[in-house]
Amino acid sequence: MLFQEASLVKLLEQNPIAQEKFMLEIVNNYEERTWLSIMKILMRVNKSHAWGRIPEITKIARDKLIDNVLKPDMTDGSELFVQKYREALNGNRELARRFVNRLFNNLNWCLTEFTVAMNNVVERPQGVPTVQIFNRYALLSDVTVSLLKVLYFF
Repeated sequence: MLFQEASLVKLLEQNPIAQEKFMLEIVNNYEERTWLSIMKILMRVNKSHAWGRIPEITKIARDKLIDNVLKPDMTDGSELFVQKYREALNGNRELARRFVNRLFNNLNWCLTEFTVAMNNVVERPQGVPTVQIFNRYALLSDVTVSLLKVLYFF
């Protein structure tokens, strides 16, 4: 729910402790057990930038999409926390090194699993339901792209 509702993001941005420590703690706690949750938070924080936005489509289609699918209170991310994210990494070389190293480790794992999933889509092993194969492929594709986006933004 964090960073999905604009009102919650505004409250968090107004909190001086969150301004000072939130992104530093997020980056600092990017570890094996928590990396997926933290990656999702980073994606939501950075949503206001080039990626994560609604693609350029006709105004009528965009308005219809917003009215029917997206909540009016849905956030576009947080410029403040994007700045704090960059400051946290640029201000501490050791933290940045550890974060990027862990990010590349996760990306390596995801790309390996994604390759296996892609081969499964092509070969379709017997005994494994096709839906399960495609769901795994789609999930790994999404996670891989998300990791690349977090790395790109850094």
